[in-house]
Amino acid sequence: MLTNPAAALAQADAITFIPSTRRKLFSRGFNITEIMARRLAKTLGVPLIDNALYKTSGHDQRGLSARQRQRNLSNSLQPGQLQLKGKHIVIIEDVITTGATANAAARVLKQQGAAIVGIWALARTPPPEWDNNP
Repeated sequence: MLTNPAAALAQADAITFIPSTRRKLFSRGFNITEIMARRLAKTLGVPLIDNALYKTSGHDQRGLSARQRQRNLSNSLQPGQLQLKGKHIVIIEDVITTGATANAAARVLKQQGAAIVGIWALARTPPPEWDNNP
C-alpha cells in the first residue's frame, strides 16, 4: 500500500480513464471514470488525456467469467491518436473485477509507447474464494 498516494500520482505525466461505449454513455449520461480522472487531474495538477483510449464495441462485462471478459474485450479498446513515448500514464478505473479491462487498456497504451502504465481503481470486487469465508 502506498504511504503517499497523491505524491505517487503526481509523478505521472498524465492521467486517462477507461472509456464508456457510446451506447452506455448515452444511456447513463456520464462516464464515472472520466469524472474521477478529471477531478484527480485538476486537484493534483497532472494533465488529463481524454482521448487516449476508445471503446469501439463489447458488451457489458457484468456476470461474465474472466475468460469471457477477455474474449469480450478483444479489440474493443483502441488507441487514440497520441504519441506516448516514454510517458508515465495512470489509468483511472471504477471497479476492478478480473483485471481484464485494466490489462487491455494498459496493453494499448504500451503499444502507443507509454513507458509506465499504472492502474488506479476506486474498488476491487473480491475474488470468488472470499465468498466461502463466514
